[in-house]
Amino acid sequence: MRKEIMHFKSLDEEMEFWDTHDATEFEAKEVTVEEIIGELQSRTQVTLRLEAELMNQIKALADRQGVSYSSLMHELLWQGVNAYIH
Repeated sequence: MRKEIMHFKSLDEEMEFWDTHDATEFEAKEVTVEEIIGELQSRTQVTLRLEAELMNQIKALADRQGVSYSSLMHELLWQGVNAYIH
């Protein structure tokens, strides 16, 4: 019996998990194009004015982690909100 895909609190937690587990042990969830489009449409686009140095550091960190800077910023915002709430 295959396990369900895990849900993670952070990118670091997910990377640690997959370093020690085999993806073939887990069920792949099929996702339709409509689901992907629906998720994208449920997001709100924002504009932020950041210092150039901060943006450079975010881009460098994202590059080292192999993710887009916008994905990293999204993750960092969620972490910050969760830390603030809890």
